[in-house]
Amino acid sequence: MKKLKWLATLSAMLLGVLLSASAVRADDPPAPQARLILGDDSIWRCDFVNRKPVVKVGQELHELAHDSYSNVWRFVEEGKGLRATMDTPAPPADWIQPDFDDLAWTRLKGPFFPTQHAWAWTRQTDDMGFLGYEGTTPSLSAICVRGRFMVTDPAKAGDMRLSLVFRGGVAVYLNGREVVRANLPDANKADGVLALAEGYPDEAFVKPDGGVIGNYTDTMTFYDRLKTRLRRVDEVVIPAALLRKGMNVLAIEGHRTYYNECIFGKGRSAKGYVINWATVGVVHIGLTATGPGIEPNAGRPAGLQAWNQETWTRATPEDYGNPCDPLRPIPLVGARNGAFSGQVVVGSRDAIRNLKAVAGELKGPGVIPASAVQIRFGLNDPDQGPDYDMLSPDAPAEIAPAKGGGAVVPVWVTVRVPADAKAGDYRGVVTVSADGSPAIAVPVALSVAGWTLPDPAKFVSHVGLTESPESVALRYKVPLWSDAHWKLLDQVFALTAQAGADDLFITALSKTHYGNEYSMIRRVKRPDGTLGVDLSIAEKYLDLAIKHLGKIPVVCIYCWEPYTGSTYGGHARASSGAPTYTLLDPATGALTEADGPAWGSDQARAFWQPVFDAVREMLAKRDMSGSLMIGVAGDNRPNKDAVEDLKAVAPKAGWVIQSHMTGSELYGQPVTYLADVWNSPGPPDPALKHAYGWQDSFLRVSFPRAGSYTLIRSNSPLAQYRLAMEMTSTAGIHGIGRVGVDFWNVLKTRNNTYGKGLSLIAHYPKSDWGQLYLGNSTPYVLAPGPTGPLATARFEEIRQGAQDLEARVFLEKALLDPTLRAKLGDDLADRCRKMLDDRIRAMILGHSSWLLYSGAQQNLEALYSLTSEAAAKLGG
Repeated sequence: MKKLKWLATLSAMLLGVLLSASAVRADDPPAPQARLILGDDSIWRCDFVNRKPVVKVGQELHELAHDSYSNVWRFVEEGKGLRATMDTPAPPADWIQPDFDDLAWTRLKGPFFPTQHAWAWTRQTDDMGFLGYEGTTPSLSAICVRGRFMVTDPAKAGDMRLSLVFRGGVAVYLNGREVVRANLPDANKADGVLALAEGYPDEAFVKPDGGVIGNYTDTMTFYDRLKTRLRRVDEVVIPAALLRKGMNVLAIEGHRTYYNECIFGKGRSAKGYVINWATVGVVHIGLTATGPGIEPNAGRPAGLQAWNQETWTRATPEDYGNPCDPLRPIPLVGARNGAFSGQVVVGSRDAIRNLKAVAGELKGPGVIPASAVQIRFGLNDPDQGPDYDMLSPDAPAEIAPAKGGGAVVPVWVTVRVPADAKAGDYRGVVTVSADGSPAIAVPVALSVAGWTLPDPAKFVSHVGLTESPESVALRYKVPLWSDAHWKLLDQVFALTAQAGADDLFITALSKTHYGNEYSMIRRVKRPDGTLGVDLSIAEKYLDLAIKHLGKIPVVCIYCWEPYTGSTYGGHARASSGAPTYTLLDPATGALTEADGPAWGSDQARAFWQPVFDAVREMLAKRDMSGSLMIGVAGDNRPNKDAVEDLKAVAPKAGWVIQSHMTGSELYGQPVTYLADVWNSPGPPDPALKHAYGWQDSFLRVSFPRAGSYTLIRSNSPLAQYRLAMEMTSTAGIHGIGRVGVDFWNVLKTRNNTYGKGLSLIAHYPKSDWGQLYLGNSTPYVLAPGPTGPLATARFEEIRQGAQDLEARVFLEKALLDPTLRAKLGDDLADRCRKMLDDRIRAMILGHSSWLLYSGAQQNLEALYSLTSEAAAKLGG
């Protein structure tokens, strides 16, 4: 029976095919096929407008502000405890015109949901729906995107159609003429890009029980309600008469709508409106045409391309250059005695062979020689870090297309501006070439401020990097502390010095959280049975660091681990173990592990006293007595016995704590260096107060892992690395800490500890720190190059961010000093304050997402331009 039904179905299908074929004449031409002209994978220029979200209560609209102390929004007029929203400028009215200059706008592919966190998409039948944790900025008010395409013959454009999926409402323009208006009342036209779209029904916001639809467990359960947030227009005919020969522009204006009052008090707090999604978004774009007179611009073109991209936006294998965008100069802005980077990205559908880039001198008020211009290629590092993160001086002989993408290589251009360079604008060229393609001349434009940066060792920011000498030895397969090993460490410190690295950890225990089998400070058994102290490795390591870093503010003797005796939340740890140390046989040089006395025992202070006597002498000889600290403590704090024993042998040494919890002392012994996670603050609203990290004598930094306001994990956007120093300083703290330099993947078998990594972090179970695992920020900011360590794009953004902060602090000090402020004059002082406050508000807007907003390069130029103007007034 089943076979008969299958045959009947097949017969019907064949009959249908025959009948359709008989209805078409043999000489009829085939129907023209629609081609995608612009789509989600096109390169768009985007501008995002920010305003306070609004809620409709009855027939009245009320602006909302974020409650600083909860996850809700309240009426702006309530005032107290509310964080102001930064209003970003709306684009000028002529932004929809084809000749509008949008090259300063952000360069992105669709869909357009700027978020603080990741997003996920799914296609179900003919719908595109949003799933997963969104975290979208509720104050996002409008999205303006522009897509370009070339028309060779308007008369041969054929049938043009547009389909969109969106949130809120949209207005669409072709060459300045409106062609689509959807869910956007005509009555609101006078409000321009700030016009509100039609509202949503309550089911777009809440579940049947009235609770707000959550971003975690509710997304699948209430998928049908989430779909009501999506609106669409399908296959709208676009008049070909609006086309012009040459460049054409499709402009899409996404509008938000108001929030419904049903979201009041439906979350963890009953005192405000719970908002967890933005009512504006351009989710899907499809412009098609059937005629040959239009050139598609929906994917990577043929041939070798070069395109502009800011260093703080990471390239991906799917990136390509918009063929309708001109290649502009690489913009560099900075000051004397600094190093400033830009990039051009090169890509192709096919493999790129023998890629080269050669820089010439830069000419302006003076000449900056070509030798001051460093060229590096962004490559994937062997530890499978972020795309194109390792900056290598050489490109491989062949760069193959990535799966699902093309062959893509960022070319970094870094200019070291001489300390005696003349201020002004400089111009030069970098020539990029590859086999089988014409050479590409890439212009370089450098603006040098009339102000001189201090040397990195004197930067106000605290760059708390943790180095792993054992990882370097294992990675390059050289004996630990051999000549070859010291040469590699010399390269490590030479690189970290460029960002002004400030921390040095010297191990006095073996098998710490850093994964060191043996300690740097060794004990030597004398003939009389007593233990001497061998600092030969520690001294050499310290001197090598000083050679590059100068006098290091933090030299921490790693002499305590939680397993040796700790408390958590005031309660004693279940068991304590003896601290393990390294014993050196002076006759053979053999190293063995030995157990030291437990804290609180009669022998503990006698054991540690000669160690700290020798360390104090070592630091005093280098005029660094004030750098001595002890640690490292975390959420598990040292017990009273450990604190008192160490206080007795090192009374002036404060503790280093890296923890979720704050604290300024341990049983009366001061904490002198705190890297905290959840309590790490963000910048306050500048309308209410200002915070200055450089003013605080207490060294507090952000341990920038999940939960921290300043988040720089390995896969974090590069913008967050760039802003880390400015964000922490304007929050009233000093910088970052507990960030790895070179904890690379050096193991063949994964650790059986938290993180399950292949690095030395938490290699030994007894020193597993759980969630405070150092790799929870980033295990390395230098990459393991073929013959030695190399900088990464992440490291360079930290370096450039530290320089940016120096410019900011120069202005802040001038504004706070009455004498210096008077020299600036009211006009300049007011412009400086506004620019600095705008940068704070922009960071508050979405942590580092502000750099996705238009004009980021211009904001940077304003910082250095005003610094130059102030320096001229102050003679600095």
